[in-house]
Amino acid sequence: MMRLILIFAAGCSICLGARGDLISTQILDTRNVTNNQAYIEDELSQVVTDQFSIDPAQYGFWLYKVTYETVDIHGAYHLATGTIAYPRVDWPVIANQAFPIMSYQHGTV
Repeated sequence: MMRLILIFAAGCSICLGARGDLISTQILDTRNVTNNQAYIEDELSQVVTDQFSIDPAQYGFWLYKVTYETVDIHGAYHLATGTIAYPRVDWPVIANQAFPIMSYQHGTV
């Protein structure tokens, strides 16, 4: 687990290094596929009845909060935060396996 966090932090540092520094990473949540499916079913049962069905979860997930330093157009440094989520699977299930992006949102316009 610690190895994964260090790899993640190093990757973020490389990506964000030109604009500022990585300040911290914090794991917000993680679920395996079984826990993820139970969570989805519990949430849906509170909202709808038999009117709605969904395919079973195929993966769990890891969810991280990232705090980093960014630079505005005037060269001033500011703290910013974001989240990174990715499927929780045992690698490599399939060589060079890729997952589609479900949501990408850029906070700066």
